[in-house]
Amino acid sequence: TANAAGNESAPTDPPATADATPPAAPTDLTARINEFGQIEVFWTAGDADSLSFRLYTATYPFLTTAGLFARPAVSTFVESPNQDGTYRYAVTALDQVGNQSALSNQVSVFWDKSAPVIAVTGVTDGGYLKTNAAIAFSAADANLSGVSAALDGQPFASGGVVSAEGLHTLAVTASDTGGHTAARSLSFTLDKTAPAVAFTGAAEGAVLFSTVSIGVQVTELNPAASSFLLLNQSLGTSAAYVPGTPILRD
Repeated sequence: TANAAGNESAPTDPPATADATPPAAPTDLTARINEFGQIEVFWTAGDADSLSFRLYTATYPFLTTAGLFARPAVSTFVESPNQDGTYRYAVTALDQVGNQSALSNQVSVFWDKSAPVIAVTGVTDGGYLKTNAAIAFSAADANLSGVSAALDGQPFASGGVVSAEGLHTLAVTASDTGGHTAARSLSFTLDKTAPAVAFTGAAEGAVLFSTVSIGVQVTELNPAASSFLLLNQSLGTSAAYVPGTPILRD
């Protein structure tokens, strides 16, 4: 320092204090689902040196912060994760110079907001099959409790084969440990028998010398579109034929 006459004192070094001691770890960490359906995490500072906090989250138990993303947080911390699962939380404290405490106690909370998603392979709703149907079903959920199915009202196991012709209905249900349920129902038809075709107006191999009309009768439990082709073997020609139309030439 200097006085009015310009006299300057001898220099002095201000005292400095090094702080390498981390604050105490936060205590009483607790997590729960609050009344708004959110995860709520709260804790208590371990000592007066705790200036700020970092929150660590994982879906598995952890002993260190290695590989975990640190989020600045204050108590009470609230979030709503995008995926179902069991979430684990721990907190550290930082002092004014950035020393970080050890991890607090670790807590977990079960988060489940979604119903299971049911998948079925081997058949489609409203589909037709001409061979036996091997049907598999499953349900996806982070906390799946069980999945079961019934075929035409009778218990049916995934991977089972349906061989009986006719209309069938498969009903699949699934549930998770959070109390959510899902159901999926689909109907399909198994038809392994080809249509039966009968002709009237002329016999197989007959030689006719006059105009003739050919009638066609199709027998089929699940009829679709039918088409007919008239072949003239003498001329080597063909044309679409409507049953009952007179055939005028050889």
